[in-house]
Amino acid sequence: MTVYGTGIALIFCFHLDFDFDNFCDVKPETPISYLDVFWVFDERTEMDIEKSVVIAEQQSELAAKLGPLLMKNGYQVQVVHDTEGIIRALNVRNRISVLLVDDSIAERSVSENISIIKKIFSNVFIITTTNNNSPEKEKNIRKEGVFYYHIGATGIDDLITAISCAMTRAIEDAVSFHGNWAKIW
Repeated sequence: MTVYGTGIALIFCFHLDFDFDNFCDVKPETPISYLDVFWVFDERTEMDIEKSVVIAEQQSELAAKLGPLLMKNGYQVQVVHDTEGIIRALNVRNRISVLLVDDSIAERSVSENISIIKKIFSNVFIITTTNNNSPEKEKNIRKEGVFYYHIGATGIDDLITAISCAMTRAIEDAVSFHGNWAKIW
């Protein structure tokens, strides 16, 4: 996947003495504006971003079911077994991650794990899974701001759809910075 970087373009837009005519390979029919330069420069500064699903569970049963399907859809899959592993897996540059947390992680309750992760990575999209649902558990987990709460009995197709939607939203959030600057100009 390719995501376009904007950081250098912002610095560039403030250089008013730049030779606009020699910057673009294709000469526009209308005069070029600062915004046009911003967009052209943005297209030339691309970074490769890896799409990753971090699966946090005690056993790796979920990873065994989902892994091949996710890899087929172009995702990197990483399995971790505790909160420390989650933090290490999410703390990687040039990667957009969705976190899938199974309630089998025994060191803390799922809602406590999510609370810790959200304090460190406030923008991460978290999907939780459980095979043993209760109204109290669901209420506590949803209160932490998860993207999707999956009950195992509903099947794996819903979970794959939720992962795909979460990744799409994560990518949109990561590049929405680009659109916000366009509104300023």
